[in-house]
Formats: sequence, C-alpha cells, structure tokens
Amino acid sequence: MWGTVRRHPMPRTRSALESTTHLAFCVVFAAACATTVNVEVDEQKDFSQYQTWDWMPQTTPRVTAPPDIAPALDMRLRRLIESSLEGRGMRRTEPPADFYVTYHLAVQRKVESFERPVAPYFLSSYSNSTSYWVEGSESAERRIDDIRLAIATTEGGGHMTWQAVLEQRVESPGEIPLESAVAELFGSFPASVPVAAPDTKN
Repeated sequence: MWGTVRRHPMPRTRSALESTTHLAFCVVFAAACATTVNVEVDEQKDFSQYQTWDWMPQTTPRVTAPPDIAPALDMRLRRLIESSLEGRGMRRTEPPADFYVTYHLAVQRKVESFERPVAPYFLSSYSNSTSYWVEGSESAERRIDDIRLAIATTEGGGHMTWQAVLEQRVESPGEIPLESAVAELFGSFPASVPVAAPDTKN
C-alpha cells in the first residue's frame, strides 16, 4: 500500500506577511523561498532491511539546468545524496544492492521585472499651494530559480519504494540551496539512522 504525505508552507501571521513584503522590496534580496514537498512511500516495505545501495542506471540526464551550471549541480547533488545515505548507515556497493537510488533536478532560471516602491519625499510649496508628500515606484529586476528536485529508491526489478519531490522558488542571486533541499527530502526517508550501541564498559 502506498501512502502519500504532502507538506505545505505553514500559514503566516499578518505581521510575518508584512515583514516578508517589506523584505521583498529591499535593494539586496535575501533568499525568499516558497517550498512544497510531496512524499510517497510503500508502507508494506520494511526499510530497516536496507543496508547497501547503488545508483540506478539511467540514460537520461539527471540534471536539467542552464549548461553553465548543470555539471556542477550534478556533482554537488551526487555528493550530498551519498553523504545523506552514509549518515544513515547505508553503504554503497556493487550490484546486487538492497536498493537503488535515482534523482532528477530541474532548474528553470529567468529574470522578472517588477515595480519597487521608492521612499516618499516631501514636496514643499513656495506659493499659496499646499505642500504634500509624493510616493512612487521604480522598475527593477530579480532572478528567479524555479527548482524541482525528485529523489527515489527502487529495488531489483524496478519496484519503487520511496519518492520525495521538492518544488521551490528562490528569489536570490546566490547559490541554489541544494544542501537544504536534500536534507528536507531525506528527512522523510523511512530508513532511519542506526542507534548507537550503549556503552557497557561501566
């Protein structure tokens, strides 16, 4: 039986929304992310039996992104997945392995134009006319990265046991946050970190 877990951004309070709106109009943008994670898991599978793994053979590209960043993203992503599995006590081995891992990362990069409010200024009148405050806006641009990262595990014969998909929009000129994305997805991986044996020396 397959079970599905969907996690969405938590509702924010009015003050939090107002703060986010204010930050969105700053000259230097911080990473503003909207994230959704969908998880599917084979509830009949005993993930505690997982000990060894290997990459699932794949003929299609694992990363779909602008050519200037795709190879580096692929390398980073492979290392992060390997590190996450190693941290859970999983050992990579030659086939046959207990399970196989596949992934796909899609990055759609674009530039959006928007209107940014400017600080209001006071227009003084040097006649009998009333002085007043003037408000306005100016055109600006920001880079948008729409990210979709899927990681899945299968057993021999192609039976999928677990899949997690993260969709995220990042408004930032900085690095694509693969570390947090991989950590978010593996946070739902049923094969948990093995518990250390108790110290019996004392």
